[in-house]
Amino acid sequence: MTGKYVYKICDLLGIPRVEKYEGKLIEEVKRFQFRHLLNPDGLVGPKTWLELFKLNRGTDPSVTEFDYKWASEFLGVTPNILKTLVHVETGSKSSGFFEKGKPYILFEGHHMYQQLREHKGLRFADQQAELYPRIVYPNYSSRYYGSSRSEWAKFEQARKLDEKSAIASASWGMFQILGSNYKLCWCRTIEEFYKKMCSSQIAQFVLGLAFLRSMELDEPLGKKDWKRVARIYNGPQNAIIYEDKLRAAYDKIEKEEHTPKPNKKKK
Repeated sequence: MTGKYVYKICDLLGIPRVEKYEGKLIEEVKRFQFRHLLNPDGLVGPKTWLELFKLNRGTDPSVTEFDYKWASEFLGVTPNILKTLVHVETGSKSSGFFEKGKPYILFEGHHMYQQLREHKGLRFADQQAELYPRIVYPNYSSRYYGSSRSEWAKFEQARKLDEKSAIASASWGMFQILGSNYKLCWCRTIEEFYKKMCSSQIAQFVLGLAFLRSMELDEPLGKKDWKRVARIYNGPQNAIIYEDKLRAAYDKIEKEEHTPKPNKKKK
């Protein structure tokens, strides 16, 4: 490894620049990885890049233009492509939260049924479906979708039945990532995923970047292959609808960015 990536690593570590990735630089990376509970192998993979990024961006809990710029370099896409995905998933709710500590979620009762069936057994899942039909049901349905507060209320009720199953059964935050995908966000446990989702907008953003990389969405996103993105991200059954949504949102964001803003007249 040479060139701009080596310079970037040096800059992020706060050490003098060198030309090649070797010797002392590799040892510095290993020490950094060890301090941040990463595998100290000296290889600068996605997890190490993200930790370097978090270390150098400061403590602002909100997502900034700097974050979108860095994330675009991390994934090899433009900032507007990432903004498109966030816009389609959460729209005006892109802050990630409707109240402090409470992210936007979509609670999926059919996932709750599957989780309970897997972890508690079929009989228990069927019993809960009979007792709590609004939060546990065997087949997909949008019938019980509601406001942000009602979705959170369903989650709170579901976690009394089984907390891990409840977390796994909701789509979370600005990227609307299903909790059962916590490992794809590079979280060791589902509790870690939940804690980070509830902590800040930037934490949700970083989880989203990890998820996109794990799902190998950087390539189709970079090519603006909305059909493939929709199939992977939203599922084959929703691909047509989301392909159109993604394309329209991207075109709108691009148009708004390149349309000159009118000068305000002085009074």
